[in-house]
Amino acid sequence: MALLMILATIISMVLGDFNATNSTKNGSYLDPDTTYYMIKQRATGNVLDGNGNDAYMGSYNGGSYQKWALIEVETNYYKIQQLATGKVLDGNGQSVYMGSYNGGSYQRWRRISQSGGYDEVQQKATQNVLDGNGNSVYMLGWNGGNYQQWQFIEVPVVEK
Repeated sequence: MALLMILATIISMVLGDFNATNSTKNGSYLDPDTTYYMIKQRATGNVLDGNGNDAYMGSYNGGSYQKWALIEVETNYYKIQQLATGKVLDGNGQSVYMGSYNGGSYQRWRRISQSGGYDEVQQKATQNVLDGNGNSVYMLGWNGGNYQQWQFIEVPVVEK
């Protein structure tokens, strides 16, 4: 019995941190093997940020609220999932916000390559693209401007 308690304690210690911050791609947390990105706007240099409900932009600070995973949910379409909360980028064609993943086309995004390593980020449901003014993030039809171009820069899960 004592050996089982010791093994349970060791397993809990090893897996405890894993379960608190990670899980599978289909779970409510994130896969530890997933690549994370800061998503930086070309026009302002600010990055996509969010508090679990609202999506917005700010200066990069290395926090987990500014780290996003692209998890393919169908060919060339991804859910954009935040490291801190496990919530995904969502939108109604104009407003952009965060929510629990439901598999809908309002939560599916694709990257369309532009010049200089930047992409437009297009929502499947409306074909509108991610846009922002440096503070707020929203969606509009594609106009080719720098406010609609985003760079996906790989970042470590934990800053050194």
